Amino acid sequence: PGLWQTTDGGKQWHKVSLSGDAVALAVSGGEAYVSMGKPDGGFATAKLYKSVVGSGAWTLVRGVAPQNNLTAFGHSAWVGVAPDLWTTANSGKTWTKLTFSCPQGVLSPSEVAASSPSDIAIACSDQGYPQPGMSIKEVFTSLNGGKTFREQGQPSEAGQVFQLAMVPGNREMLTLEAASGATFLDRPVKEIGRAHV
Repeated sequence: PGLWQTTDGGKQWHKVSLSGDAVALAVSGGEAYVSMGKPDGGFATAKLYKSVVGSGAWTLVRGVAPQNNLTAFGHSAWVGVAPDLWTTANSGKTWTKLTFSCPQGVLSPSEVAASSPSDIAIACSDQGYPQPGMSIKEVFTSLNGGKTFREQGQPSEAGQVFQLAMVPGNREMLTLEAASGATFLDRPVKEIGRAHV
């Protein structure tokens, strides 16, 4: 659960002294972000810290709740879980809360994935419904960094959502990982185009 850092290409590592357990880490554009949570308090207690890569110094980002979700691309980053999802486009200097919420009845958002500073995706699911080991899932994509989203499709119900990934520079290559006894990878076959804000 600890956070370790190197400033010499991996020859030496030292433990970073931040309170809590490291639950998520993202690095891009010369900035590193880490979500640190308390083991007994769950993801809701997590705090966001940021560092200039190579500096070794970490500062608390106030007013942003990262939970277990961090994604960065270039100088942009997304942290939190919808409807408490935050973004920055200037290496963490200022943050804006996005308005996205998962549809009613699809309660658990997963990680946000990014293929560029403007192309992102988020998955919503009802973990354990219609039965344990399954989940209803919906994937949404944005072409403007998260200001608006469109429904991308509904992956199969097999498994519960664990990861969402996009290929840098290719917003069409979107992969959702779900698992329950077996691991499943879902990719969209075409864009559906229903708007959702």
